[in-house]
Amino acid sequence: MLSASGDATVVKDPLSLEYFRLGDREGFLLRTLRDPMTVAELTRRFQRQFPNERATGEQVLGFCASLYDCSLLLSDAATEPRKPSGKAPWYATLMSPLAIRLPGVDPTPLLGVLRPLGSLLFGRAFAVTLLVATLVVGMGLLGRAEELTIELRRMLDLFSPMHALMAVLAVVVVKAWHELGHAIACRRMGAECHEVGVLLLAFLPCLYCDVSDAWSLSSRWRRATVALGGVYFELMLAVAAGAAWLVLAPGPLRALSLYVVVVASVSTLLVNLNPLMRYDGYYLLADAWGVANLHAQSREALWGPLRRWVRGDRSEPEPLDASPGALAAYGMASIVYGWFILALILWGLHHALSAAGFRAVGDLLVALSMGGLALVGVRWFGGLVPRTAGGRSPGGFVRFGVVAALTALVFYGVASWPIDQTLYSTCRVENAVFADVVARSPGVLRPQVRYGEVVEAGQLIAEIEDTSADLRRLELLQREAETAVEIAGLQTRSQRDAKLLAEIARLEPTLAEVRRQLRSHDELTERRRLRAPIAGRVDPPVKLAADNASETKTGDLPTWSGAPLDPPNGGCWLDSGETVCRVAGDGLRVVLLLSEDDSGLVRVGDPVRIALDRAPAAVLAGRVEGVALAAADEAIGDQERLLEKSLRSPLQKGAVYRVSVGLLDASPPELQAGAIGQARVVTGRETLGGWAYRWLRRLVRFG
Repeated sequence: MLSASGDATVVKDPLSLEYFRLGDREGFLLRTLRDPMTVAELTRRFQRQFPNERATGEQVLGFCASLYDCSLLLSDAATEPRKPSGKAPWYATLMSPLAIRLPGVDPTPLLGVLRPLGSLLFGRAFAVTLLVATLVVGMGLLGRAEELTIELRRMLDLFSPMHALMAVLAVVVVKAWHELGHAIACRRMGAECHEVGVLLLAFLPCLYCDVSDAWSLSSRWRRATVALGGVYFELMLAVAAGAAWLVLAPGPLRALSLYVVVVASVSTLLVNLNPLMRYDGYYLLADAWGVANLHAQSREALWGPLRRWVRGDRSEPEPLDASPGALAAYGMASIVYGWFILALILWGLHHALSAAGFRAVGDLLVALSMGGLALVGVRWFGGLVPRTAGGRSPGGFVRFGVVAALTALVFYGVASWPIDQTLYSTCRVENAVFADVVARSPGVLRPQVRYGEVVEAGQLIAEIEDTSADLRRLELLQREAETAVEIAGLQTRSQRDAKLLAEIARLEPTLAEVRRQLRSHDELTERRRLRAPIAGRVDPPVKLAADNASETKTGDLPTWSGAPLDPPNGGCWLDSGETVCRVAGDGLRVVLLLSEDDSGLVRVGDPVRIALDRAPAAVLAGRVEGVALAAADEAIGDQERLLEKSLRSPLQKGAVYRVSVGLLDASPPELQAGAIGQARVVTGRETLGGWAYRWLRRLVRFG
């Protein structure tokens, strides 16, 4: 099927639905071949049509062979059935985990139903209405710029489950609506759309649609309308979402509306309208430039001279549709930008997975993506292998060796590039000096202070009353008094009766024993008086959410809730060994949790930069003060061990080391003990290759 498209001829294969864009000369040859003829006759007709072209029969035959390879030309001698177009190898999806394309369906029936909607949305009246609505909503957003800025800052907290869900939902909705816009625009402009499917882009389900039939449209403006149909639909959605944000009350729907506005605007500028990526802007530029296959021609202009030089190919290269220099510059810019976007996506996914505790999965994802790029590089080098009509070219292998050596030298230079040796870890803020106050005997709690009060060393914090012990003390006091009175009476009477001295000698050891028991009892009573071991602030004890269970370990109902010194717990029963409070001294420190491999790279004095989840914009500086095995650190209690275990990755195995970091600057007011965040430790200098080797070793050990 032939159709005119500007200065070119578009050929549509009705079986494979593939499209081929031919120039005027190639189009003339293909139209002429509708009637059977010899190569000599075809060459004569071409020379009459284009007298300035010195085409030979060999060149015309080569073009006919190309048509036959593309299944656009049939030969009378051909006996083999037509083969379907080749599919990507089985490992292609595995090596490209960021873009997984699933089989699609034919949306023709659905587009037929939506045809009235396309007539309405692509009409002039609706376009003018949309323009006016865009201006009105834009002015409304500018009028509430301060509130909008605050909301945008909150949106950066993608570690919040609600914000992460809203962001994913916004991307899915916007991109699905975008592709629907392409399909409706294609049908509205008179072309066909035969496939719509699901594309897992960075593991997010998005739609894709095949609008290649737009190349058969003769009008460049119609082709541009199809290319911009998705952006046009995104503008509708962004205006509607912006209006919803202006009128809705704070809540999930308002947050979702703002996410839709951001995705529909930022993604459009950075991705869809950017001509350096093969999306809407790319096809607009290719059509305006008159370069049908801009991607392939830019790569040919960039690498073609090198390939021909290595192979020793002195034949005339295929003509390009634009200046080779401009195409080469575009090709280099698109490669650099593509690598930048890929690195940005991989960094974002790896950072999100690491924060969720699945750093190993992020490492595997990066490894698969890098493996796919390495495979592309190997195939590119394979295309440089020199060949001639008579076999291999010895001179070509020398040139190939030069290119390989230069490439290896470049890789060596990149691998030798010095960088900071950095480690990333979950961290927790705790007091630099603290002491836990623990009940050393069971009894009734009588608080003397409240949480948040500042106490001096030795000040009474609480008392543990034991009624039975108090009764026992009263008994001992009574017995002491009775024995002392009896001894005093005997001593008075012993002046007249010497025989009473023996009775006094018998009672004095009894009195001494009673007094010893009283002293021992007073010591136990003092142990039940909980005093501050150091001066500082009284804080609640470190505990996990599981400690607030409705039952104790023995199955009994709990005797208190919250923290022991909370006002409602006055007079509650406290078991021996329960932590009443923590007295925190001045100063804070940060504790990092590192794996066994990473802990060996940390030295005392290494600088550390810390970003807390509560205040991600504030970066704290500190230095390593000590490294110890977490299980052997006697300075922390069981509660902290359980807490730090909960902060570890579900996939993290092996020993964990606690790295204590002292803060260099004064602690900001918002920094509180118990805050969680991420820390970056600079352990020295290393090469980029050394970092890659360390990363691969950790990945292999995980596998």
